[in-house]
Amino acid sequence: MKKSIYAVSLLAGSLLFTGCTSNSQPSNTNEGSGKAVDQKQEETKSAAKVPVKGQITMDDVNQMEKVVFVESIGWIFEHSPWIAEKAYEKRPFASLDELHSQMQKIVESASEEEKLNLLRAHPDLGARVKMAEASVSEQKGAGLDQLNEQEYKEFLALNKEYTEKFGFPFIIAVKGHNKDSIRAALKERIKNTREQEMNEALQQVYKISKFRLEDTIKK
Repeated sequence: MKKSIYAVSLLAGSLLFTGCTSNSQPSNTNEGSGKAVDQKQEETKSAAKVPVKGQITMDDVNQMEKVVFVESIGWIFEHSPWIAEKAYEKRPFASLDELHSQMQKIVESASEEEKLNLLRAHPDLGARVKMAEASVSEQKGAGLDQLNEQEYKEFLALNKEYTEKFGFPFIIAVKGHNKDSIRAALKERIKNTREQEMNEALQQVYKISKFRLEDTIKK
């Protein structure tokens, strides 16, 4: 029996709050409607400034307003736009490699708590939960959306053992891997010390973000 995988970390979720107000006086209602239209127009105008993924150039990156910069590349580090927000201050970037290097340095200089939050933002591999769109595509490419019931249970048990030992999910750049090589790496890395594994997990995060950046910015 197969089930589909969808996507956000077991350890990180999101809430959407909506609300509305009403006023019985016609003049105030019309005024509120006008403000709502103006706000919608501004949002549309702002959204139009965000270049299409894969068509962004380094010139675009260096000329972006901060909000557009974060919207365009803030997602390459899983649910951690704060890295892009800090990287924005380092512009201009001579190349994609320099941009990624600056973002990596920001993570390296972050506190241990910030690093842990970054690691914990990643989804368990092979988990049948909602996750970020990029993670869905990456896991699908490695065949993790095609686990049979036995394979799924094995990944679930290994992920649980790993997370309980280290305090964050197993992370690997799945590009070039398949479910068998990923499972083998997971079994091997469980043997590491926490310090070794935290360093290795961050190296994998850097690889993942580099792959994503290369898919986003054309050379």
